[in-house]
Order: sequence, then C-alpha cells, then structure tokens
Amino acid sequence: MFPKNIVQFLFICFLSLLLSVPFSYLVTAAKIKNQNLQMNILFVICLSFFIGLIHLINYKRRFSLTYKIKPFNGQFLLFLILIVWIIETILFLPFRLYFFSNNNHSPDVYLIFGALILGPVLEEIIFRNILLNSLLNCCSRNRAILISACLFALVHGNPIQISQALIPGLFFGLVYSKNKNIAYTIILHFFTNLFVFVWNYYLREFHNTSFFYLGIGLNAVISFLFLYFMKKKHGYSLLKLIKQT
Repeated sequence: MFPKNIVQFLFICFLSLLLSVPFSYLVTAAKIKNQNLQMNILFVICLSFFIGLIHLINYKRRFSLTYKIKPFNGQFLLFLILIVWIIETILFLPFRLYFFSNNNHSPDVYLIFGALILGPVLEEIIFRNILLNSLLNCCSRNRAILISACLFALVHGNPIQISQALIPGLFFGLVYSKNKNIAYTIILHFFTNLFVFVWNYYLREFHNTSFFYLGIGLNAVISFLFLYFMKKKHGYSLLKLIKQT
C-alpha cells in the first residue's frame, strides 16, 4: 500500500499543495469575503488532490484502498467520548484559561462546519485510514501511532493548535489500531472539536464568575464517576485499551 514511508507521504502532501496553488488564486479572484469559507474551500481542494493521488497510485499498483466504516459498539463509543471529554477538560481547559481567557471571538457557521464536518472526515481519512494504516504494515504499532499523531499535530499550523492536537492524535491512533474502523475516529474527532467550542463558549461567558470554577469541579467529579462506572459495568479502561491495541 502506498505510501510506504514518511518521505512518500510528504511528497504527496507537497504535490497536493502545488496543485492547489492555481485554485487559491481563483478563490481570491472570486472575492469571497469570509476568510473561514475561503479556508474551507482550499482545505477541501487540497485534501481532495491528496486523496485522489493516493488512490491513483494505489490503483496503478493494483492495490485497492478501502474505507472500513463498520458497525460500532455504542457502549464502547460512549467510553471513548468520555475519555475525549476528560482530555479536553483536565488537560486542555487550564491551557485555554491561560491563553484564551480574554478571547471574545465567536465562531461563524463556516468555521463550525469546517471543524465539525470537513476536518473530522477528511483528516481521519488521511491520517488514520491512509497514513496510519500504511505505517502499521511497515513498522511497529507504537512508532506508527506516534508518527501519524505528530504529523497530524504539525498540519494544524500554529504552536497552540499543535500542542492541543498531539494527544488526541495519539488517542485516535490507539483506537484505530485496535479495530481499523474509521467510524470511531471520525466520531471522536467530531466530539473533540465540539468540546473545544463548548469550553471556549464557557470561558467567554462564565470566566471570572463564582460559577466558573464550581462548574469545572463538578464536571471533573462527574466525569471520573462515569469513568469508574464504565470500568465496573463494562470493563472499559484506558490502560486496557492501550494494552489491547
């Protein structure tokens, strides 16, 4: 399966960006005023070139690239979403509190659509279904997950987004390597980005109020109680997930 290594992956990334350059001028010439809409259009064009080139090369090499979207276990998915919620709350909320406490920017419909629909679907196809799937065939599981997570984080651009994408990328890799079902990671990616919007709204509306820290504390207690319940009732735990992948 192509790509077989990071060099091939990065080459297709570069070629996709190169092919997208003329379209960036067309988007600019169209005088689309909304910057988020512009970014969504260019994002789709670039990643479509990438996916198309990967399919073309694999087709020429007589390899069929498939997308395994299989039925999923609802209880297991709920456990995974809970882990994502805890990651966003315990690890990243203090980070946002320090860097974004004075950020009053409200997302528009194009930013929300890009973050909740385009990003989860296209990025999971590229970084889990294509890249991680290829790396799992040529190197160890841990190394494949780490490489794919690092590249996934790097494409987010600025240092703040990179730091916040690395841990979810590692978690998505663990989940995908367990059952090769991209449905899980697309849904988890959706909820990860959704929780970012939720917590950013919470920071804007309730920062510097007595309710703010009370809400954080109650959320942490309830989240860990649910996590304990999932382990006792269904036997799910993060350590068990890591060992089984």
